Amino acid sequence: MVLLLTNMETDPIETTQGADPVLSVQKKKGPWILLVLLVIVLAAFAGVFYIVQNSTFALRGLHTLAVGTGDTTLHVFGLKGITDTTFPLEGRVTDFASGGSLQAAIVVNTEGNAQVALAGGEPKTLYTGKGALASLAVSEDGTMLAVAELDPARKGMEAKNIDAWTVHVFTSAGAKIMSTPGYAPHFFREKNTTRLLVTAPGGITLVNLATATGVTEAILDATTTARTATISSNGAYVVIPDATPGEYTLYGVTSYEPLRFAPLWKLAPALSSVAWYRGALYGIAVEGEKSTLVRFQTFGESSGTTVYTFPQASTLYRLVP
Repeated sequence: MVLLLTNMETDPIETTQGADPVLSVQKKKGPWILLVLLVIVLAAFAGVFYIVQNSTFALRGLHTLAVGTGDTTLHVFGLKGITDTTFPLEGRVTDFASGGSLQAAIVVNTEGNAQVALAGGEPKTLYTGKGALASLAVSEDGTMLAVAELDPARKGMEAKNIDAWTVHVFTSAGAKIMSTPGYAPHFFREKNTTRLLVTAPGGITLVNLATATGVTEAILDATTTARTATISSNGAYVVIPDATPGEYTLYGVTSYEPLRFAPLWKLAPALSSVAWYRGALYGIAVEGEKSTLVRFQTFGESSGTTVYTFPQASTLYRLVP
């Protein structure tokens, strides 16, 4: 029996003192598991990047007005373009603006009366104009709003003249802060102070809202509502339409008191309107029956980059941030 057992012996198996065979197998698999996880994470990042690049993610919340024959439609951007939205007050919306948690609109009722209305739990009318209302603006923090009102005696072709308009400034609670001649009010922040820029009959008016006083600088020869200044929310840039329809020039603000700015470059392609949204400059380009939304950079001259093509042909779109 001893001889039989001896002949059945096999080569000894080498082992390491205290080694765990199961742990050894896991260690061999570890690098492969990490590699697979890395590939999954990279694929996920690539997918998110593709979705963001090919969506209107940066535009979400931006509103537009589609102006048709005798009617307007309010839209809002989501991840995949614009969708219809409504303002919670009966009437035709002719302008819209928002800031902070405040949403406001100019609404014309069935009698033809224009009013500034605020959205909320219970929509309310903040101001009813004696004349037409236009060019609504809301401060970035939502505490103030401004609107231009047409002199009731100035109608028809005269409505295009800037001297026929007056800008009223209110708190969000409805208290009137001030009024000043002009059109196209825009709020901006400079040195932690909210200011207001208005294109006035004699140039550009800068309003100190803390003192409700304004100073007009004769640096813009604008006589019609088609040629008004649009300032960025940080007060660093101004865009002004040139004398040739569709052409705009970007300026850098070099001084506020007195107001001074220097031309940087012309925007291309030709645009029907421009607006600032979340610190970026956008414009609507119209070619034939196609309208596109283009975004511009402010740190270097370049043509605008198309970020969206509007779905309805032969419709005039206007940005209402």
